Amino acid sequence: MLFRSQLVYPAMKRLGAFLFLAVIGSFGCVTDTAVQHLIRVNPDGSGIAVIIFLDLRSDAVSDSAYAEDLNLLLDFLAHEKISEFEKNGKKILKKELYLDGDSLSLRVEYEFRDLRSIDGIRITDDEIFFVVNKSKRILRTNGKIKNNSGDGKRLVWKTGTRQISYSIEDVVPSEGQSLSLAYRLHLEETAQ
Repeated sequence: MLFRSQLVYPAMKRLGAFLFLAVIGSFGCVTDTAVQHLIRVNPDGSGIAVIIFLDLRSDAVSDSAYAEDLNLLLDFLAHEKISEFEKNGKKILKKELYLDGDSLSLRVEYEFRDLRSIDGIRITDDEIFFVVNKSKRILRTNGKIKNNSGDGKRLVWKTGTRQISYSIEDVVPSEGQSLSLAYRLHLEETAQ
């Protein structure tokens, strides 16, 4: 299972794809309309990060493939540990699917030993930065937005920053059917 937004954006692809591929392999295609990153950094460089995949959708062309996409998300939630993820000094603390109106989103909270272990984050003597290519639109950040050499933008924070946040969406919105209806039906079935 791979998020389309992770495929078109190389600096982001590893976290989303890594989380899911580590658990369930490459089945189906779940997309999202935006991704939010919230990172708290301790003085020693360790910390806690939250990544939220907003408005999960399935690009499945059949009802059975659509149902399978939801089942794969539910399987991901059922796994307590993701060894591939933890090899890089990160440990998942919480993961949850939640409904927000007509949208289904996935929130993953994890701790990290070193800020450099967060995919896409780069650190120099003067700054922390994250490169956003031109297929993405920056919705918000608490950092500065600078032009990048080549395509895209860089989100930049001073070295020593303790709170890092940014939200990014596809310039061309993800297609597919929202997984919120299937998740609502799943909740109703399990409540009985």
